[in-house]
Amino acid sequence: MINNFKEKLNSLFDKRDKIPACYAPFTSMLFDQQGRVTTCYCNHSHHLGIYPENTIKECWFGNQANDLREKISNHDYSNGCFPCAYLSTINKDITYSTNYDSYEGKVRIKKYSGLSNKNSLSINMPKEIGFTLSNICNLECKMCDGFYSSQIRANREKLPNLKNPYDKNFLEELKYFLPTLEKANFAGGEPFLIDMNYKIWELLYEMNPNIYIHVNTNATILTQRVKKILNKLNFNISLSIDSIEKENYERIRKNASFEKIIENLEYFLSYHEQRNRKLNLLVCPIQQNWTEIPNIIEFCNGKNIYVRLSITYKPSDSTLSTLDADNLTEIIDYWSNYELPANNIVEQFNKIQLKNHIDLISKWKHEKEEGTDVWESLLVNEYLSGNFEERSEFNRRYLSDILNRNSSKTKSEDYNLFTKKIIDNKLKTLASNYNKKTLSEILSENKK
Repeated sequence: MINNFKEKLNSLFDKRDKIPACYAPFTSMLFDQQGRVTTCYCNHSHHLGIYPENTIKECWFGNQANDLREKISNHDYSNGCFPCAYLSTINKDITYSTNYDSYEGKVRIKKYSGLSNKNSLSINMPKEIGFTLSNICNLECKMCDGFYSSQIRANREKLPNLKNPYDKNFLEELKYFLPTLEKANFAGGEPFLIDMNYKIWELLYEMNPNIYIHVNTNATILTQRVKKILNKLNFNISLSIDSIEKENYERIRKNASFEKIIENLEYFLSYHEQRNRKLNLLVCPIQQNWTEIPNIIEFCNGKNIYVRLSITYKPSDSTLSTLDADNLTEIIDYWSNYELPANNIVEQFNKIQLKNHIDLISKWKHEKEEGTDVWESLLVNEYLSGNFEERSEFNRRYLSDILNRNSSKTKSEDYNLFTKKIIDNKLKTLASNYNKKTLSEILSENKK
């Protein structure tokens, strides 16, 4: 049933005229907090390898990477790419794959016709590498979990620190790839609290000083060490800020000071203006701030800041995707009735961001009305399979919550069987690994 359901999904996805459907597998790799290597921030389940069990060269030039390249060349999204393919059915501009469209025509691509072609393909060096090397973070954000925040892992989930695999040998292996990189992306955790990032930045200063560096920061860390490295390299900063109202901001971003991040925002804004660049604001539209989204955009318009609305999928009391059709209709109507200006390129971009998110929520609303919830089933299958055991406490609560919510008879038969089987398998894994709890015990706990 699962395979049949995925085949139905694959048949619906926009094939797009270009080959391959996405350039990420041919241009990019990403290192996560546990040493897993993937091709982008959206694909969590298909690993190119695991460091240090695999060398970086083995990850990039190996069979796992070529398997993904083969499938993407043939518009097969089954190696972890279903979420992005799903989004392409709504609006291709909200897919993560568009971040790699600039590489079209710049890399050697050969469409695979079978496994025999993999060894003969001339593989490019990666154009960009993403680094999420640690979960070290000073905040406990409402929509986050311990895999991305050491504070949440310690205080909310009561779990030991994640073991970090990155060492001096990692830096040595990186040196082979750094000189030809065009872009390096850093997330976390909080990137400006991760020591390994500074070592990589120093290497880039020596080996590739003109490289474009993107950092996604929570805007709370602006030490002399940060300012020094900012002035040495070509940084572009995205600030994660989800409210411009002090009380709500500090409720969402626990441990942060609203006054401090506004002060730091002005510094980062000046930094970008002096270099003729634009600052980015990353915003998570959630249940706690959706009425603020137009005001946040107006705030950014006034400061010439690009707004990028992120898709937030958890937890259930924060993500918009778990709301019923009536509540989603309220959000759609509220945002649609808000008249945003479009007098310059920044305002036009920000207005399109809101429109794209309206399109996404309209899709979720339609699925609620039809009883399909394809989005949620894809997240369960694709995302959680990538780092399931390390996030056992979060996943235990997340999956049992989904199972409880999806007991409704309004769901389609395909959806119920597809999602329930995935969740049952995951919870069985947790029953054996998480204090030997049974499915009934987990569900009973979740109702308390």
